[in-house]
Amino acid sequence: IDSVFVQGKKRTLLNLKDAIADYPKFDLEKTSHQDGPEHEIVFCNELVRNVDENENEIAARYNDLSLLGLRVLAGKDWTAMGQLSAYIKEGLEVERLIDDDNAKVVTPGSLLASTNNFAEIAFNLLVSDRLGAGKRIPRDTIDRDAMIIAAQFCRANGFRFDGVVGDRVNLREFIHTNAAFNLLDFTIVGGKFSLMPSVPYNPETFVIEPAQDITKSVKALFTDGNMKDMQVSFLPTQERQLFKATVAYRQEEENGFSSQRVTQMRFKDADGGSEADPEEFVDLTSFCTSSKHAKRIAEHKLLLRKHSEHNIQFKTTPSSALRLTAGDYIKVISNSSHTSRFNNGSVDQFGGVTSTTALPDGTHSVFFWRPGQEQVIEGQLLIEDGKTGDETFFKSIFTIQMENEQKRIYRVTSLTIDDEGFVDIGGSYQKVDQAGR
Repeated sequence: IDSVFVQGKKRTLLNLKDAIADYPKFDLEKTSHQDGPEHEIVFCNELVRNVDENENEIAARYNDLSLLGLRVLAGKDWTAMGQLSAYIKEGLEVERLIDDDNAKVVTPGSLLASTNNFAEIAFNLLVSDRLGAGKRIPRDTIDRDAMIIAAQFCRANGFRFDGVVGDRVNLREFIHTNAAFNLLDFTIVGGKFSLMPSVPYNPETFVIEPAQDITKSVKALFTDGNMKDMQVSFLPTQERQLFKATVAYRQEEENGFSSQRVTQMRFKDADGGSEADPEEFVDLTSFCTSSKHAKRIAEHKLLLRKHSEHNIQFKTTPSSALRLTAGDYIKVISNSSHTSRFNNGSVDQFGGVTSTTALPDGTHSVFFWRPGQEQVIEGQLLIEDGKTGDETFFKSIFTIQMENEQKRIYRVTSLTIDDEGFVDIGGSYQKVDQAGR
């Protein structure tokens, strides 16, 4: 409308087509939508006909979508609707490495099913285009054979990952962190990602064997003749303190709510443990639903704390490390003489011997020092029933001498090539008994 008649006279409108423009032309004008929209689309319902090429109606298909139906009946007790919980028995279907019936290896891509095996979860996070980093990581860079061994290891020992991967995470960090809770090592060997058991196991049944003689699995020998620049790094004292391991896990109730359970373990008093040991808490409730799994983790952490004394690093020739990979055991024999910082102790004024590691009865070669002496003295300390009768050692501190030629077993933790063409090998000390356990 361009004009109107007011009292018989034609009057021109101020703003032509203002209803369409809806834009003020003068400063004094104020529209109703200036401070916010007058209308807002809050919901859009789209109906799409699901038809085939011949325009025939077909059943609807919902890929990668979970459907939940809730039936609510009228009643006086309904005043509010709280948060809805659902018990999910099976997760997404992924490419399996082994089957659930007999743990047999399956051909690549032949079996798609849900899984709670961490090795299979990690494998799919690496290779899947839909769920993981498959578009960026070529499948050839994944060691499938090693992943299969890791999957069989998890299944044989009852390690399950009953958790949810719902948020974006750093893939390497996620796999590395959770692999340790399944006693696996996340490694890159020969340019390929792989998971490897970090403890001795039976190669046929894949069950952990604590009593296995690891000296029979030594892959290489290193002496002063084929290694150089050896460096020994001892763990700090706070990382050697024995503790009580308190592990929390989740107890499942099918079609119900889970509850948190806690298991606590420590060394016996005869093995150096004490009720006064500090407590360290490990929370596994996000994925662990087995008391056996939780106890295994507690045992492993306690043993690592007690027996992990030092790490070693040295250089060697490529030919000496030709067949080594991370996780292999090696033997190191060196004439370098040094003391153990953890075989230290003291003798009180009555001959009572106190040491970091309990010393058996017998004669021990030691270096000792008493206040007032100008130098450290070498001697033979005779211990009987935790005491010594030799007044020479009274009110002294001592350290146990190590044998001149040291033979130790190490587990390879890293292999790198330096600029000079030598191989840098890093290893963690593996304390064994007379039977090689």
